[in-house]
Amino acid sequence: MEDLLKNILRQETETAQAAWELLKTLPDYNEARQELEKTTEVIRAQVGFQSYEAWERAWLACCSYELRTYFALGLGLRREFMRELML
Repeated sequence: MEDLLKNILRQETETAQAAWELLKTLPDYNEARQELEKTTEVIRAQVGFQSYEAWERAWLACCSYELRTYFALGLGLRREFMRELML
């Protein structure tokens, strides 16, 4: 079981790195990323740093769970095992 968990975590890291390398080669992604950064600065200036940071932490936490769920489903893991991994 411990080896399985280590393999999954290693594979998740390798997949994330491969995804990042692929994303960097996509012109549309780079444009979207630049637009996101510009818009982020505008919103942060309007709502204030603390409010924006609180929203960003909550949003990133949700995104993290969603991405890990897609990854786990892609590996074919059972729901019970996925829940245990995400605790």
